[in-house]
Amino acid sequence: MKVHPSNFCCLNDNEYSSDKTTKNPIVSHKNPNIVFNYLSAIGNYNITFSAAKNPFYSIDENGNYIRFTDRKVAEETLSLAKSNIAECLQGKRTATHGYSFCYASEIETTDETGNIKIDEEKLNKKIEETKLALQSRDIPIPIYAISPNGTYKKFPSKYQAGKQLGISVPHLLKCLNGELNKTGGYTFVFPEEIEEKDKDGNIFVSRRKVDDIASTSFLNTKATPLYAIDKYGNHRRFAGIRIAARELSLECANISRCLQGGQKRVGEYTFVRAQDVEKKDKNNRLTLDTEKMEEINQTSLEMKNYVPVYTIRYDGKITKHANQNRAARAIGVKADALRHCLGGRYSVINGHSVAYAKDIEKINDEGKTELNFELLEEKYNEANKNAIYAIYPDGTHKKYVTQAQAAEELGIRRTKIAQCLTGESNMTAGRTFVKASDVETFSKGHIILNRNLIKKFSVSLLSTSKLRAIYAFDEKGNYVRYGSIKQATDGLSIGKTNIALCLNGQQKSSKGYHFIYASDVEQYDENGILIIDYDKIDEIREEINPAIRKRNKKYGKIYALSGVNIKEFENISIAARELNIDANDIEHLLKTGRNRNNGASSINGYVFTCENDEKETK
Repeated sequence: MKVHPSNFCCLNDNEYSSDKTTKNPIVSHKNPNIVFNYLSAIGNYNITFSAAKNPFYSIDENGNYIRFTDRKVAEETLSLAKSNIAECLQGKRTATHGYSFCYASEIETTDETGNIKIDEEKLNKKIEETKLALQSRDIPIPIYAISPNGTYKKFPSKYQAGKQLGISVPHLLKCLNGELNKTGGYTFVFPEEIEEKDKDGNIFVSRRKVDDIASTSFLNTKATPLYAIDKYGNHRRFAGIRIAARELSLECANISRCLQGGQKRVGEYTFVRAQDVEKKDKNNRLTLDTEKMEEINQTSLEMKNYVPVYTIRYDGKITKHANQNRAARAIGVKADALRHCLGGRYSVINGHSVAYAKDIEKINDEGKTELNFELLEEKYNEANKNAIYAIYPDGTHKKYVTQAQAAEELGIRRTKIAQCLTGESNMTAGRTFVKASDVETFSKGHIILNRNLIKKFSVSLLSTSKLRAIYAFDEKGNYVRYGSIKQATDGLSIGKTNIALCLNGQQKSSKGYHFIYASDVEQYDENGILIIDYDKIDEIREEINPAIRKRNKKYGKIYALSGVNIKEFENISIAARELNIDANDIEHLLKTGRNRNNGASSINGYVFTCENDEKETK
């Protein structure tokens, strides 16, 4: 698997399991044994950086939970919107319609054999959090929708009714509260208004009550005359909404929303009530206010898709689009959502900030079009306000639009990232995180990254990461550097506890090995270059093996001759390290004059002599 160089620190993680062996991504329900048996059957796979496939759990207030690997399936199973599920997972809301959500990594652990298990303590904590969250919010209340002919349908909440019937929830609420008789061709009531109990206590819907409500709500209903106006200003009068919808192939609910101001246009048309543009003159003749109709039409065109817009991305990319529809397609959102962003309902959408071209572009004194960089900078700051950088010890870095995106792609908990951002910790999983606004500025449409500051963070990481490394010395004084206690455990077959006791000074050695922290003999300069204190390493070696000290003292300074060049070393140990030659080979050559491996008079092209020339001959 190829990964980006900035992700080189990410290792295999058995915390996630593949869902490719089944078409049904729901893994478990209530019984944890089902989870374990399923996961054991399919095995564990290395995770990739595909954020959308991270498994997650839904939890209700009764403690029931379901494991999902696909938000679309969760949406269909629980009758919830994917956006609400995503906001729960991202921490933007605590619960939605009776459920809370959390990533599987927050409550799952792996045993020694690599099988996934649910941490009961973490699960119980999540259940308690769910109960508290749901107690502080309104529990969804079922409602009934009744049509003019007396048919009815029950919905689990007003939001589900509005979504399935295409009716504005505020208007639906007005209908429930008695402010409106009907909306979108339906009237709405609470269950207690039409439900009754029989002798056995079973609940049923009273046909009599349904008919009474239907007749009351729709008996005095009159058609609403209206005008449909196309983008060219042509208009046509209809006797009612249903007739207009049928002849123009549109939805009644959409036309109703347009008349009520909920949206500006439906397809190629905008709509206005006849009573708003018709009036009678003094001769009682009906006249049409064409100026008002033109004004309504132009306003609806400006507010929808027919003017250019700019999108400003979190990475500084500025793009001009011919209209809102094209802009929405380019950034991967719905046109309605883009309009909400332009209208100020929210400032950022899918990592982009948006603005009308007329606000971004300005005409200078010479009549040329220039960009309003002050407004661009303001819009960029909006899009970039939640962006963060992941910085690695080698200085590589990657930008993420939100903490949630970084957490999903890198398989890290958001709390760990937040601790880095707030300064509570220096690093997590071999990297640190900083706010994008701390290391970059936006000027004249370009991002200026403070690379010196990036380097400073990476050097700080190097200084921290060395604390994890250790040195292991055997009884002869030879040593090996390990990146962590775990690596030393795997390489030497010595328990973590024994190594930790040696490092803490509670025991001298374990299985013939002595251990020290790399921080005792290593440090990094301001440029991030590693400096090793070999003098201190030699002292430790001589203390472990006194024969090394005697040998160094016996021969004194060592001279290595290669052609006409002569290198001088303080002792055999230093000569061996600098020339990458075994000290025993050098000693044998000094004693006998011969290379013990091949009988030559040199080693790797070097002839050795010493200060205390005590060459011995066999």
